[in-house]
Amino acid sequence: MPFLFSTNLSKSAGLWHQTMPIHPQAVNALFLGMSVFTTFRSDNAYCWRRTHLKRLYEHGKRIGLDLPVFRDFAGELEAQLTRLLGDSPSPHRVRLTLFPADYSPALRPPFQTACVVDLQNALPEIPKTLQGNGLHLVVVSYETSHPQLKQGSQLPALLLHHAKASDVDAVLWKNSQGELTESTHANLLFHHRSWGWCMPPNKQALDGVTLQQIRKASDSVGLQLVEHRLRVDDLAEVDALFLTNSIHGMQAVASVEAGGHRWEMEGHPSSHDLFTAWRSLAFDGLDGCYSAFYTNS
Repeated sequence: MPFLFSTNLSKSAGLWHQTMPIHPQAVNALFLGMSVFTTFRSDNAYCWRRTHLKRLYEHGKRIGLDLPVFRDFAGELEAQLTRLLGDSPSPHRVRLTLFPADYSPALRPPFQTACVVDLQNALPEIPKTLQGNGLHLVVVSYETSHPQLKQGSQLPALLLHHAKASDVDAVLWKNSQGELTESTHANLLFHHRSWGWCMPPNKQALDGVTLQQIRKASDSVGLQLVEHRLRVDDLAEVDALFLTNSIHGMQAVASVEAGGHRWEMEGHPSSHDLFTAWRSLAFDGLDGCYSAFYTNS
């Protein structure tokens, strides 16, 4: 599987403009959604990399990519990441994108596969307590064609770019049924005064790795996390809302704007318990995780 590198790390094997394939088929695949990706942190204490690789592998198979068996697939990616990151003490943002090396709509799977390894410079550590300042979100109409796949279409990123130009931190997607599903780079977690702790049904949105962790953590503190559809009008009864992903963890939302209305999130006391339980599960006491990587593949 050929590897391409888009990175600003000093140990880079090359730059994007030097290694990006020039044929239009590859560009179409990357920017028109015929690709899948996963994003995670490179923290030594964060031991969920195998979960990300397994999901990426499964998503690649679903769009018709010709991939090796998972053990070889994961081992090759691990070797590339180890070579690039070396012994860096700081966490980095790692994005892996799989796409057909030669693609046009006339072709049929299986496709030969290429991988973009996108490494960004050091990230701050995940906070150990909930942060005081929350995000401001705006609702945008958008519906992904494959809600349970993490695909590489650039339209969500463009929506986020225009939102940030208006001092908005992130966008919430609203589908054709008027339901809020997810954000551009994050899942939704919310507390409703009548329903309790909820997430949108996973048929509407990708069940992200961090949200999976939070679901496990909720049981340890006696909080039940259920699936529930969320509409804009329901925001009046939502007192806590979080965006969850593997780069930032649980990010509190302070306000949501839609259709000329603005809802302020007051917070919920159990948010702190849930955050603490999730962080402990995701980062603490898992030093032996990497040693089991290949034996469990």
